[in-house]
Amino acid sequence: MKVENELKTDYFLQNTVGYSQVVMFQLKLSEEGLINFPYVSKAIKYIFFKAEQFTFQQQTSVYLDAILKEDYQGFISSLQKAQQNSTDWLYEFRIQHNDEIRWIEVFANPEDEADGTITWHGYFKNITQHKVKDGTFFENESIFTKLIEKSTEGIVIVNAENRLIEMSNSGKKIFGIETVAEYGNNTVHPDDFANLSSAFKQVYTNPDYTPTVRFRCIKPNGEIIWIETNFNNKLADPSIKGIVMNVRDITEQKKTEQLLKNEQNLLRSIIDNLPLNVYVKDLESRKTLINKAELEYLGFKDEKEGLGKSDFETFGEEFAKTFVEEDQSVFKTGKAIINKETLIEDPSKRRVWYLLSKIPLVNENGIVEGLIGISVDITQQKLVQEQLSASELMFKNLAENVPGVVYQLCVDADGKSHFLFLSSKMEEIFGINFDHKERNISKYIYQEDKQTYLDSFSKVTTNKINWNYEGRLQSDNGEIKWFQGISSPTVIGDKTYFNGILLDITERKNSEEAKKHVRQLELSLEKEKEINLLKSRFISFASHEFRTPLATIVTSIDILGIYTSMLENADIKSKLQHHLDRVTSQAKRLTEMLSDVLLLEKSANDKITLQLEHLDIINLIKEINLQYYHERKDARTLELILPEVGKSVYSDASLLHHIINNLLDNAFKYSTNKPNPCLSLSFEEQSFSIKIKDYGIGIPKEDQENLFDIFFRATNVLNIDGTGLGLNITREFTHKLGGTITFKSEEGKGTEFTLVFPMQYHS
Repeated sequence: MKVENELKTDYFLQNTVGYSQVVMFQLKLSEEGLINFPYVSKAIKYIFFKAEQFTFQQQTSVYLDAILKEDYQGFISSLQKAQQNSTDWLYEFRIQHNDEIRWIEVFANPEDEADGTITWHGYFKNITQHKVKDGTFFENESIFTKLIEKSTEGIVIVNAENRLIEMSNSGKKIFGIETVAEYGNNTVHPDDFANLSSAFKQVYTNPDYTPTVRFRCIKPNGEIIWIETNFNNKLADPSIKGIVMNVRDITEQKKTEQLLKNEQNLLRSIIDNLPLNVYVKDLESRKTLINKAELEYLGFKDEKEGLGKSDFETFGEEFAKTFVEEDQSVFKTGKAIINKETLIEDPSKRRVWYLLSKIPLVNENGIVEGLIGISVDITQQKLVQEQLSASELMFKNLAENVPGVVYQLCVDADGKSHFLFLSSKMEEIFGINFDHKERNISKYIYQEDKQTYLDSFSKVTTNKINWNYEGRLQSDNGEIKWFQGISSPTVIGDKTYFNGILLDITERKNSEEAKKHVRQLELSLEKEKEINLLKSRFISFASHEFRTPLATIVTSIDILGIYTSMLENADIKSKLQHHLDRVTSQAKRLTEMLSDVLLLEKSANDKITLQLEHLDIINLIKEINLQYYHERKDARTLELILPEVGKSVYSDASLLHHIINNLLDNAFKYSTNKPNPCLSLSFEEQSFSIKIKDYGIGIPKEDQENLFDIFFRATNVLNIDGTGLGLNITREFTHKLGGTITFKSEEGKGTEFTLVFPMQYHS
């Protein structure tokens, strides 16, 4: 019964752990030198050639037949020596199949049995590739140098004075040093120093001795690693002149060996102490192994009480029938039942939920001999799961209905963060189709805000404090929106969870910006009013102060004109009159400019009051023509194209008079010696249009956009009298009457202005 349980336990370990990359075994050596293998793991097929023929009855012959004859005696002798000295067994040998030879490493440690025998627990490992790479022999110095430089294993050379003279880059990497000089006496672990020194002495005295030694090494950073080295005495080789050591870091291998050594005891202990119900059944669904948790569940005092019993003896018929049917399914199909949620009524009639797995127990021939059952009570988890599902549903409903984006951000101990939850409103509110795999929101932060966002985020995650930040997000289509991020931290272990919400505050921010802009406009307006008031006062003052001297000048010129006419000398009389005319002309120009400036000042400060009346626009045009353009000194006239039937318009006659007269005056002024200017009038249902066309010098294209600017004059009229105020005033008056003014012009061909006014003025 004990052997059967041990075998079943071994099968259980194989099925639980899975296939190993190392062939594990149990071995016994008799006093007669015969070897027996009570156990070998299934991974044998990955290493030995005859694995497909393997059965328990053939174990010994399979291994011993495969070993090369020249290695067989060494294999047996090394084992016998290790057993005599009760030391670990480590040996390398070769096996052959046809023309293929493989190198095998065997390692095992002894265990004393109660009957006085020794059982070896260990592994076989295929080291063929390792042997191929072994750089123990070198043909010449160049090959050796190349191997030193490129070897993936560490190579160390020590001279006859026991001084290290060379180490490959791989060796330096293993020992954690950069130069040979860094390798010191304290590199080898104190407990291993004597053994390593002894090996050196033997290699020095016996050139044919090539031992393999394992020792511990202390790296500069304090880390302790295991090293395995092969010695080769090459002192007599002129290209080397030293002892060559191939070193390998076997730290992980040593850990594996230790794990293998303790594996059976550990796993056997685990099966009895797992917080799971574990049992083994035979093909009759009778329990052949029961762990402590299963015993307590079934209500048995010890394992003997439960062994050999079926489910019909411990459960009600309904549940027992279901369990046995599951067992038979596993036996017939060889397929495991994994993590099946099952509602069970236990022997105390308590209904509980279990997570049940049944794994087929297969022998070395692939035949199902039973099953391993594992179950865990998940009643509490099921209850928590139901409550969690309800909470998640409530949370999701809440997250999808609040006016913001609800999120949960996890910050790991290394500072890296990721969103565990982000509600789907991210796209609806901010227009961002969030990458749920990447979950990186910083790339959507508006560029101007990115640094402040990162600084704020770093401060909050480092200090684990509440977060309240306002910034801008830029959506996939480039739209920019303001957001407010609010969250509070919860620390669980080495992780910090920030639960919060992102609110769209674009409307609020726009309102704040609008208020700020309005305030700026109000301040600008107040400043502009102050400036306009000063300007108005200055213009009124300047106009008054200029008009009085100008009136005096004009009066004096008139008096001088009278005296000039009384002179008898015609030549002097003519010259004086010429200069008096020039003064009179400039005084008139200055007076007109002052009048225009006053008009602009009144218009700008809304001091012009419209005098609206019903008037005949045709008669107004005719009066202007008769008054100013009927009998000109240059004999030119104004061509009029007027409708036969007039219409009454409701507007300001004075402003219309000023607008039309100014454009006509310009038309004559800038078309000297050219065809007569033309004025045409037309009526629409709700408006009337006046077009004034001349065939003069035109307006340069580059000057047209600035034509209505105050004091602006085109570059081709600088030698013609003018103030640069007329067109500006004309435009202001046109707009006051609710009209529009446009023009088209070509330099050298003339200009046409178009005025459009409403038939009935509306304020």
